[in-house]
Amino acid sequence: MYNSLANPKAELRGRRSLCLFMHALKKIWDEKPLLIIMAAALIARLIAVFFARGYAMSDDHFEVLEIARNWLDGEKIDRLNPSAHSIIYPGLHYLFFLCFKKMGVYFPDMIMYLVRLAHALFSLITVYFGYRIVLLRSNKKIAAEASLLLAILWVFPFMSVRNLIEMVCIPFAVMGFYFGMRSEDTRKSSAALLAGVFLGLSFVFRYQTILFAGGMGAVFLFNRNIRSAILLGAGFCASAFAVQGTTDWIIYGRPFTSFIYNYAYNSTHAYNYVTLPWYTYIFTIMGALIPPTSLLLMYGFLRTWKRWALLFWPTLLFLVFHSCFPNKQERFILPALPMVVMLGVAGWGEFAARSSFWNSHPRLTAGLRRWFWCVNILLLLVVSTTYSKRVRVECMNYLHGKNDLKAFVMESSDGSIPLPPVFYLEKKVPFYYLTGNEPIDSLQRAIADNGVAPNYILMLNRKHFEERKERLLALFPGMEFCTDVQPSLIDRVLYFLNPRHNVNEQCTIFRAPSMVRRPDPAATP
Repeated sequence: MYNSLANPKAELRGRRSLCLFMHALKKIWDEKPLLIIMAAALIARLIAVFFARGYAMSDDHFEVLEIARNWLDGEKIDRLNPSAHSIIYPGLHYLFFLCFKKMGVYFPDMIMYLVRLAHALFSLITVYFGYRIVLLRSNKKIAAEASLLLAILWVFPFMSVRNLIEMVCIPFAVMGFYFGMRSEDTRKSSAALLAGVFLGLSFVFRYQTILFAGGMGAVFLFNRNIRSAILLGAGFCASAFAVQGTTDWIIYGRPFTSFIYNYAYNSTHAYNYVTLPWYTYIFTIMGALIPPTSLLLMYGFLRTWKRWALLFWPTLLFLVFHSCFPNKQERFILPALPMVVMLGVAGWGEFAARSSFWNSHPRLTAGLRRWFWCVNILLLLVVSTTYSKRVRVECMNYLHGKNDLKAFVMESSDGSIPLPPVFYLEKKVPFYYLTGNEPIDSLQRAIADNGVAPNYILMLNRKHFEERKERLLALFPGMEFCTDVQPSLIDRVLYFLNPRHNVNEQCTIFRAPSMVRRPDPAATP
């Protein structure tokens, strides 16, 4: 067998090639770091496109994909009961799906690869303008470090390919901040107007980002830059009205109807969801930025309150509002995370460059840097290849290939059952629930009321499996085993940590060729 170690010349050529490659890479990094950063961002996101399938949370599926699919099936928008969410984002998905359906190549699982790819490419705007923002106030080295974090911080590639309005609004917000800071530096009217336009587009996707525009306007007014404040407001109103206002006006008969309903709903249902202490988001951000390095970045963030006021105060306003609001979910603060990263890196980099302590302890700095990147790369590889909610999606993909599917039952030993992502079925079929707290007769009544008997049974988790199966056999004699669907690694971890709220540990699918038709006890003999 050929061994390069036995050939000194081949080994020497290999080392020389590696040295030349690293030298060329370093030269590009020194001269054009953004090129390498954008390439790294694209590669990390492409990995997520192909491997990070499924969906992370309910909203990035049921508030977007299911709505678009229903419209594709001919369901009409209820004009009398406006949604509290903007229909712009689901509407864009509807148009995307419609194009492929017209071409006759509509297949849900394949379509989702393209949807993730579109989101991945769109998110690169954040990386590019993040670099440009930091470069406005700092040097190329710090700008490159901040942009590199926006590119490959473990949380960003995975979340960038999700159908979350909290992520889709970020590129518009970052562009808005860039032009806002350009306006502050140059006093150009066009820059302030563009800042308002892009922040208005960010608002269209995530209403709470109005706090960014409000915070920026307040900074302009505090600095007596009245002209920029007016132009910012004009740009914001123009883009928000052109996209959201007119759409709601046409559909619901009044501009910004969905925004008004969103405000009313959140005001009256603030305590109906997860209620956590005010400091929850502080620890969430600290965890995302990997301790103990996150302590340094948070210190850097707080130091930017004056020099980076136009970026700092809107971001702080956004974080304070969500920290005070009772309903707290991690995704709510995602729009502010890139700004925290940029300010944290810039603030810490400027401080460390002038600090006698950190300049005299290079080994400590190098150790913290190595720790951060080792942990980040490990998390990046795990999270970016995570197939979230695998069981739910793969069950629907399995049923999608069954031409005889008429209806299906989702059964669990728990007291609640997650919504099935029927988007992946491509066709609309009835489905039924049977929880561990309900008698089998309740399922029979639901089937009788609907009139369509199910011919596939999906049994979630393995608790009391045989007893539950016997209960189902009484109603569906001749149940035939089809397949077992196993969860992804992350789903297994989530189930282990919190089995009460993660019932998708495993699913066993049966085919039910027949159903016992019991006499209706209410019928007259």
